[in-house]
Amino acid sequence: MSFEQLPSWFLPAFIVIDLTLIVLIFFYWIKMRRTRAEMEQEQQKSKDYIKESLLTLTRASLQDQCDPSEAALRIGRLLDFYPLAPELEREKLIIKEYESNLQGLKILEERRQLSLQERYKEDRKRFQVEEKFKDVFLQSCQKILKSLES
Repeated sequence: MSFEQLPSWFLPAFIVIDLTLIVLIFFYWIKMRRTRAEMEQEQQKSKDYIKESLLTLTRASLQDQCDPSEAALRIGRLLDFYPLAPELEREKLIIKEYESNLQGLKILEERRQLSLQERYKEDRKRFQVEEKFKDVFLQSCQKILKSLES
């Protein structure tokens, strides 16, 4: 069957179908660009929120406004989601080690629900770990704060 033998309606139908597909692909492409831009914007918002939280926690730690152990637990968890400069990898490792030494200790609402005796037992362990890590933790906080502010 040659091209000349096709029905007369075939070519216009073919053109309409092709144009419809082109329009649909174009609108899909536009939607994907918007979706990607919205996702990038959401990721940036999340990153900014984590950065602000890190700034707040490091400042509070350096100004003795919160317990170093509590700050280490929170900062350690935030650092899992925030990329630090490569030169701060040592600080991240220090905080992660501090955090791992505090593993199993209750924080926030869980801590409030402990009995006095359980809380005392956890406090003793917390104070021992704080004594070991406090100075190096505060130095790490200072370096992280300096990096985040620049």
